[in-house]
This record gives sequence, structure tokens and C-alpha cells, in this order.
Amino acid sequence: MILCYSATGNSLLAARLLAERLGESVCMIPASLPVRIPAGERRVVWVSPVYGWSLPRIVRKAIETMETDRAGVTRHHLVATCGDDSGYTDAVWRRLLRRKGQHTLGAFTVIMPNTYVALPGFDTDPAELEQRKLAGVPARVDAIAGMIEEAEKSGTPLSDVTRGAMPHAKTYLIHRPFMRMLVRDSLFRTDTARCTGCGACEKACPVGNITRPDSTPVWRGRCEGCLACFHTCPRHAISYLDAGDRKGRYRAPDKLQN
Repeated sequence: MILCYSATGNSLLAARLLAERLGESVCMIPASLPVRIPAGERRVVWVSPVYGWSLPRIVRKAIETMETDRAGVTRHHLVATCGDDSGYTDAVWRRLLRRKGQHTLGAFTVIMPNTYVALPGFDTDPAELEQRKLAGVPARVDAIAGMIEEAEKSGTPLSDVTRGAMPHAKTYLIHRPFMRMLVRDSLFRTDTARCTGCGACEKACPVGNITRPDSTPVWRGRCEGCLACFHTCPRHAISYLDAGDRKGRYRAPDKLQN
């Protein structure tokens, strides 16, 4: 099975391509945990974006609270989507699963269009770069599928990831204060003059964190920092820290053109 968490669609796109190649089904990580691994499931592929050079909170919690049948050996793999690099996200993932007594094999990254826009200097990719990244996704996912199958035959753990510069500092020094100080939904603002109450933000939130008691969005305190609401709003009525009209919007296509 493929367990996927996705907000702006990059990870879901990769998960669907991987499912076709491996003959697996895609199950979304739900807002309501725990995740249940069915009895006899021999392969689980976690497909997730990278947030602050580590796992999103909900994916971390899904691993920590997952329920699984211990009668058989389940082989776990990670496919992490990122705009540039992943730091030591794969090491964090392996450690969490080891604590659950699980067996990890392959860990991989897929470079996809940037979605993080909240801080100065961060923005979506130019259109040409965005299209170039998306064009490379099918071949990369196909290669990952082959490496997953090879790792399962050999039983040898494999990592093929883009760590980037200073990966240790990013994952182990920067990630926690980044999430604590900069991933807070109190930092969202809504331009009520622009907001039409269409509900696109509420539907886009992958963890059900948005309600609209008076048609405008209200965030309920358990934000993942995915910025799906920002990217989805058709009137650009939502801002977050530095993310405003000057920043680009991005949603992954449902599928890629051949």
C-alpha cells in the first residue's frame, strides 16, 4: 500500500505514478489518526512532502501512532517530495519506524516545484523551471520503483536522496524552531474585501483545520504549514508572513501530459 500525505498535490501526483508502476493502491493519511496497516500488508510506501527539512507533523504522528499486525514483516519505504533538498528527512523517518519495531528499506526524494513562499527569498519556481521539474517526475518515479523492487529482493536498505548543503544543521538545528515559531496559523490574515466566502480554502486544507462560521476562514490551531489555503484561494485573499500578492501560487496537476 502507498500511504500519502499531500497538500498542494506534488506528493499525490508522485504517489499515483508510483501506484501505477508498482500495482499498489494509494491511501491518504487522514486528519483523524491512527493509521491502520492491514494484516498481511508486506509493503508500505510513505509518500510525503518535506517541511522544514524533515517530516510534516501529521506524518510523524501517523508513524508514532500507527497500528499494525506484528504477525508478518512489513517493509517500509519513503518517497519524499521537495523543491530543492531534504536534509536528513530520511534518517528521521527511519528512526521513527525503528522505534515502532518496523523494517525500513528504501528512502528516496523526488524534486518537484517549490511551494514554500512564506519567508523572504522563498517563492514558487519560474514557469520554465516548474515545467522542467514536472517533466522529470515520471522518469524519477519509475527509477524509484525499480530501486524499491531491487531493495526488497536484496533486503539491503538503500537511500537515494538529495540532502543539500548543511543537511545536519537544517534537520536537527533549524527544523524544530522553524516549526515552533513559523508554523502557526495565527500568522494567517484574510483580506475580507477580497474574500467571497467560496470555501476553496476550507476544501483545500488536508487536515480539516479551517472552518467558515461567517463565510471567511477561521484556522483552528493545528496547522501543518502546507499553505494549501494560500495557494488555492482564487481571489488571493489569504496572506501568511511574507506570502502575499508578490508571491506565486502553485497547485500540482492531477496528471502529467505525455
